[in-house]
Amino acid sequence: MTAVLVGVLSGVYHSSTIFATEFLDLFSMFTFSAYALIVTLHRSGVGTVRGLVGAYFALVAGSLAAMLLVRPIGVFVFAAQVIAVLVLEWRIFQGQSAGADRIDYRHLKALLTCFLVALAAWVPDYTRLICVPDDHLLQGHATWHVVNSFCFYFLYRFYRQFDFGGGARRGVSRPGW
Repeated sequence: MTAVLVGVLSGVYHSSTIFATEFLDLFSMFTFSAYALIVTLHRSGVGTVRGLVGAYFALVAGSLAAMLLVRPIGVFVFAAQVIAVLVLEWRIFQGQSAGADRIDYRHLKALLTCFLVALAAWVPDYTRLICVPDDHLLQGHATWHVVNSFCFYFLYRFYRQFDFGGGARRGVSRPGW
């Protein structure tokens, strides 16, 4: 649902480029980053399911409120949430026992690779370092969207190895990092 929401609302924003649709675009991005953060917190053993569901809605609402107060902060709030997920995931990785079933991080590494490639295309475009407004096919921002779309798939594949209670699903192989 989040992937569809991001795709649709991003398309709406880019067809109009007004603040109201930018707000909706970032709302969809916050649903993605907040979901990943809450799931990772749950896997870290923080909070109850009910509390984390409330935290999810509070995180999305707080992110939107921050953006209403300081309009350009949205991208930075999204980045902070993504960084928090990576820090927590790193702590989970480091806390694994040597002899225990290990989490399979292949799909998370693929996600990170896609994200970094997308970011490498987006930053020069966003900063206007490399920007060709008349070329509607070869743009860093368009590359950002296409490459990042694979992040949803890889996050799904990474989370698929866990059950809803935060444990590992049976029959899923879990090699190390």
